[in-house]
Amino acid sequence: MTTQSGPGSIIVPALREDLRLHRRAADAEEPWLIYDPIAHRYHEIDEHAFNLLQNWRGGLGLEALAAHISGQLHEEASADDLYQLMLVLDQAGLLGEPLGGWRSAYRHQQDRRRGPISWLLHNYLFIRVPLFKPDDFLRETLPIARVFASRTMLLILFLLGIAGLFLASRQFDTFSHTFLYFFSLEGALGYACALIFVKIFHELGHAYMAKHFGCRVPTMGIAFLVLAPVLYTDVTDAWRLQSRRQRMLVSGAGMMVELAIAAIATFLWAFLPDGIMRSACFFIATASWVLSLVINLSPLMRFDGYYLLSDFWRISNLQPRAFAILRWSIREMLFNLQAPCPEEWTSRRRIAVTFYALAVCIYRLGLFIGIALVVYHMTQVKLLGILLFAVEILWFVVRPVTSEIRAWWDLRGKIRQRRRYQVSAGVAAILVLLVAIPWPHRVEMPAVLEPVSVQRIAVPVAAQMMQIMVKDGDHVRQGDVLFTLQSPKLSLDLQKATTNRDLALLRQSRRVADQVDRKATLVIAQEISSIAEQMAGLRRLERELTIRASVDGVIQDMLPHLHVNRWIAKGQELALVVAEDGHQVRGYAPEDLVAAIKEGAQGQFIPDEPLTPKSDVRIVSVSAGGVSIVELPYLSSTNGGSIAVNEDKHKGAVPVEAQYQFLMSTTAQPVTLPVLRGVVRVDATPESVFSSVARRAVAVLIRESGF
Repeated sequence: MTTQSGPGSIIVPALREDLRLHRRAADAEEPWLIYDPIAHRYHEIDEHAFNLLQNWRGGLGLEALAAHISGQLHEEASADDLYQLMLVLDQAGLLGEPLGGWRSAYRHQQDRRRGPISWLLHNYLFIRVPLFKPDDFLRETLPIARVFASRTMLLILFLLGIAGLFLASRQFDTFSHTFLYFFSLEGALGYACALIFVKIFHELGHAYMAKHFGCRVPTMGIAFLVLAPVLYTDVTDAWRLQSRRQRMLVSGAGMMVELAIAAIATFLWAFLPDGIMRSACFFIATASWVLSLVINLSPLMRFDGYYLLSDFWRISNLQPRAFAILRWSIREMLFNLQAPCPEEWTSRRRIAVTFYALAVCIYRLGLFIGIALVVYHMTQVKLLGILLFAVEILWFVVRPVTSEIRAWWDLRGKIRQRRRYQVSAGVAAILVLLVAIPWPHRVEMPAVLEPVSVQRIAVPVAAQMMQIMVKDGDHVRQGDVLFTLQSPKLSLDLQKATTNRDLALLRQSRRVADQVDRKATLVIAQEISSIAEQMAGLRRLERELTIRASVDGVIQDMLPHLHVNRWIAKGQELALVVAEDGHQVRGYAPEDLVAAIKEGAQGQFIPDEPLTPKSDVRIVSVSAGGVSIVELPYLSSTNGGSIAVNEDKHKGAVPVEAQYQFLMSTTAQPVTLPVLRGVVRVDATPESVFSSVARRAVAVLIRESGF
């Protein structure tokens, strides 16, 4: 094909002979479709483009073709309109001969061809693998499927669903406890099997509904969504359906099938006895309800809910057009360019679509960050996980933002002419300053208020209480006797040890006359020494049964119902002697906050007890490294505290995240409780939002990279 001096002299190629035109509903935005059987793709066109294509003639120049069409339509057809339409047709591959010739088309195809690494980066999130062509099978089994979709059957399923939900609500505790029980490896396998079962019928629902309306279903297969397998059905042919109701039924058929399965499974669960069948019904019911109502119905991703909303609003290609409206709205809000809106919609529809696009952006941001985290945790090599995480964020989050900023740069000439540009630039500068300027702030950390010194009175051995010399609130001095106990077993052990010592001494004294004892002289001496050490330990325990105060203080937290003759177990705490030499505050700071607190910083301790007043504190010291265990049990998550820990039977409470211990002096007055749990609010080192985020990101990279 040759070209002359301008577009008007271009020789127009003919359309492909295999293309077919389909009429959609008269009230559709684009009432006509061009079907490309090679690519199995539909292209929407309006009435004007349809009229142009109806009278398209290949081999003519643009001016000649415009004159020919104007004569046929009895209205003006411009060469510019034809030229723009020809470019669109060429881009879609609908012309019999590509513009620029086959060599140009081949070079264009080669330029678009991606290498293996580029292909993987573009497609590892979603890869389709067609498995079989179900069209013949669907046509032969469609009468059976129609029986299950009859009004009588739908009414029966509806009643079963209502009855099943009612019966399940009567056994809600059992149902909810079963749900929690299956959060395990066994439950995961059960749900995987249930998902496969439900999704097979979900896809068959789409396929049978499309076939019912005369559509062709060319392929069914499996797709990998972030390497997780999911089933899919190609119902592209449903685009040619003229009725919006029919298209919505095809889109919603999968969810209707899932809800029907959920209704049957919930009803059966209420009657079946405990066992494998009841568990299977539970898996199928919960999987169906959740998938249908939470995932498939959501219009924010291109699942069934998206196509339902698209048909409900009568907007095909909803997301691309919504994003175009959002970009236009942002530019108009920031710069007031007064550019024409990409769509000729009412203001009400434009606002609705704009909010929809904004919701999709927020949802996608969270979704892509979640996918990036999944990709990171699925990789065994941490550095590879970080690399894939970065690629995910850069490609799906940073790239669209930078693309829009480049568009602003291309429009900089128009933008600078608008007065609103100065307002937007000023607001942007203020935001940058807010992010970059270090701001004074306070950090909050868990802590306890405790005496500087405290004596915990515990029984060294199982013993019987003989005397109680104190009660709660008594003031005692160092050396005062508090409790007297007696241990018959300890006395018996001491008596046995004394007898054994006397026998060993007797053998030692007669070794001159006894040949056996004379040969065992060293053994007897070692035995006497061992028994002496044992007796010394028993006498020390006996003395410890007379419990004395080691510090001056006040008796607190005395064991309830303590009385004479009561037996006390080994290690049982009887009371506390709280010293009167002041209090201190101890707690832990997470890794991301430890850099913000310095020795000498001032703050407040706020106790959890609402009637206890606040007290001023000052940081005395912060540990140089993270602690291996949380020594303060009041602050661990296993005891209701805010520090997440994993209990290790050998080590103790091991923190999930790095924690640094700090010590604070306080002006708190003596309190009735020996230990008060609360939080400490401390004046932190001024820090900008940018440096805070960067510091945390670097800390995470260093920690997670495994370096």
